[in-house]
Formats: sequence, structure tokens, C-alpha cells
Amino acid sequence: GEVVEIGEEFFNDAMEMSAKLFEEGRITHWESYYLRNDGTLVPVEMKIANLCNAEGDGIGAVGIIRDITERRKTERKLKKSRDFLEKIFRTSVDGIMVTEKTSITMVNEAVEKILGYSRDEIIGKSTIELSPQETEYYNKGKEFVEKLFEHGVVVGEERTWLRKDGTLVEIEINAAPLRDGNDIKSVAGIRDITARKRAE
Repeated sequence: GEVVEIGEEFFNDAMEMSAKLFEEGRITHWESYYLRNDGTLVPVEMKIANLCNAEGDGIGAVGIIRDITERRKTERKLKKSRDFLEKIFRTSVDGIMVTEKTSITMVNEAVEKILGYSRDEIIGKSTIELSPQETEYYNKGKEFVEKLFEHGVVVGEERTWLRKDGTLVEIEINAAPLRDGNDIKSVAGIRDITARKRAE
């Protein structure tokens, strides 16, 4: 399903790999193309090793060739999904934040606007640092984390965070854990509701 151009780069790669085979005696994970009898190209991964006789003279080579068509299709689908999610992440009017334990690992531009921090300033911070340090705010933060991992999702949770300039911002959070092996991660949607709270 993909268009492949067989040009100078293809042949240069083949020449480099041939030279590597003679110099090092083996090639691993070489991705290239084979031409099928019906004229279509097949993406392949090759492992090739030189064969030598008892005197150490080269007498040939042995290769294992794997058809990686399905793998390539899967990779394209994953890239398409990643690109789509990246667009949502970048363009969402609501803030999106990813945390590992309590450390912030990813934020979008909307979070930067809400909190007044640049991305570089906020990555690595603890979410605890975003709350005012009074006991009531600390306790609310602790309750939020407990609720998230007890129920698996938190919807419509209202919190007060501290902007970089020291002013308070009222936010609404929707959060859910992310399953990533043994890592404790979560993703949260964050909305600035300061104006709404004032109106109320």
C-alpha cells in the first residue's frame, strides 16, 4: 500500500551493506526490499553471515530473510494514530497534563497559558508544587490522588492551583490512570474555571 522509490539511495545502501559484510563478516537487521515475481516490492529484514572453510577462506554466505510487510503496516497505523493524538494534544483548548507518580512529564500549550509557566519550567515539577501550601489545599490534593487510584477515574474535580505569578486559579480536572507496565502514570484534562467561579 505504500509507494517506494528505488533510486540511488537504495543502491548506495546495498553497496554499504555489502562492504560491511566483507569487513565484519555479518550484517544484522538490514531492512531493504525484494522484487516479487509479480513485480511488487516486499519489505524485508535480513541477517547475513559469511561462511568460511577450515582455512578461514570465504566460501559464501548464509542469510535469514523475513517479510516485514505486516510490521510496516502496523508501524504506519501507529504513526498515524500518534500524529492524530499529537494534534489533539497540541490544539486542545483545555489543558492536558501527563504525570508519573506526582512528577509532570508532559503538558500542552493550554496548561502553559493556565499556569503561566513555560513547558520547560513545568516539566519535572511535582503537582504538589502547583497547589497553595496551606493544609486545606494539601489535603484536597491528597484526597484527589487517592480517589484517582481507588476509582480509576476522577471527573469534574475542582481544585485551586497557584500560577507562576503567585495568583490563584480555579480549575476543573478530569483524570484517569495510564497503564504503562509498572509505571504509575495518569493523564488529566484541565479547565480554567476562575471566571465561572467568580460569576457563581
